[in-house]
Amino acid sequence: VKSLIDFIMPLSEEYYDTLASLDEEEVLKENLQYLKRMLGLEKVFVMNEERTNYDPKGKAKYAIPWKPAIYIE
Repeated sequence: VKSLIDFIMPLSEEYYDTLASLDEEEVLKENLQYLKRMLGLEKVFVMNEERTNYDPKGKAKYAIPWKPAIYIE
């Protein structure tokens, strides 16, 4: 929680409102081709921790708003 507060506090209200309305999952899905190319991967999956139990390395617990946990297998 402290890291999230430290991240949010210096943000302007306008910037915070923009981030608060952002659908992170949708942004990642819209940029799958870019992620594949930049990571040199053939497959990239975007999974929502609330809808999947697959988390073999326990990365989900490190995710906070605007800083998703990323697991590369």
